[in-house]
Amino acid sequence: MLRTFYDNPSRRRPINATDDIGFVIGRSAHMIANMNHEEFEAKLKEMIWTADWHQRYYKKLAARWDRRDYWLKATLGTLSIAGAAMVSSGHASVYGAWLAAGSAAVLGALLPNYKWDAMISGLKDERDEWIRIFQGYEGLQSMFKILERDEMLTQEWQKVEELRKATEATERGLPEDEKLLLEIQKKVEKYHDLMPSE
Repeated sequence: MLRTFYDNPSRRRPINATDDIGFVIGRSAHMIANMNHEEFEAKLKEMIWTADWHQRYYKKLAARWDRRDYWLKATLGTLSIAGAAMVSSGHASVYGAWLAAGSAAVLGALLPNYKWDAMISGLKDERDEWIRIFQGYEGLQSMFKILERDEMLTQEWQKVEELRKATEATERGLPEDEKLLLEIQKKVEKYHDLMPSE
């Protein structure tokens, strides 16, 4: 879900951009045509800030869950090997069998049942899509400085907005971390406030 925090700084909780800023993608070309130079630049900066927030958030969240995935599977694999070794050595073979079987059951049945791998890959996909959206908006900002308001700029805007809308509409059932979200929000606010205004 796309969220933004720039249109209402008194609200610390992220909010849905389409609800609060009334920015409907289907009318984006019409809206661009009706905006003056300053309004368009402000809208573009807002979308850059929002995309930056999301791409930083999903980078951190994906990295965190990727580490968890690695250590969980490495631990379960080690326990399976240890259990198999216990069975073959004859010492505590019953416990070894339980250990090997339990680890294999978690890897083979429990994790797929909770769609673990789909969640990990979904976080990576979300991260990659927000990186592309952020880069798209930054590219638009560079084009805007050169092209002002021509048809090419409008077409590029629509491409980035379509990607953003598709990403927002995709429901992956990903884990959320409100504390991390607010931490990243503060970093993005600080970063963009320190950027020189042009």
